[in-house]
Amino acid sequence: MNTHFFKGLFTSLLLSLNFVIYASNSNIEWMNGYIITHNNDTIHGILGYRNGDGDWRECLFKNSPQSEIITYIPEEIISYGYEKGLTYISKEIDIPHFKKYVFIETLLTGNINLYYLKIGVCPEYPDGKSSFIAEVPSGKMIELKEDKNLKTENITRQQSKIKFSFC
Repeated sequence: MNTHFFKGLFTSLLLSLNFVIYASNSNIEWMNGYIITHNNDTIHGILGYRNGDGDWRECLFKNSPQSEIITYIPEEIISYGYEKGLTYISKEIDIPHFKKYVFIETLLTGNINLYYLKIGVCPEYPDGKSSFIAEVPSGKMIELKEDKNLKTENITRQQSKIKFSFC
């Protein structure tokens, strides 16, 4: 066996692995933010923002720019948010064809909660997914979809039906 060949192969694989790790982290924008733990403690630090390319699946957190990355999954914290106002809550989404515990962007809270779920193209979702989801007081979740067959004159009638179905 040629040991130089295997040493060269090992070195090439190691360099390739480093490049893949660097490339996968290069699309992360680090911003000031916080996490909220299950003890309701707010911990400030910096968060890695990826514009839908994983924000729904995990939260990347650092105590300081020099510290190690801590990765939280939805079951481990209540929520996380950026100082610029973007907030994600840990929630089990239950809509047709999608039942999963995720971090979901919170747009509006009140009698009806409105969320936005954005999943970039990934192995689990080759086409990605993007949905507005309303949660009514009973806890039922409704995915808000655009009806491509809806004619303009029926829009007001359809909006009235939607208002009544939330009750």
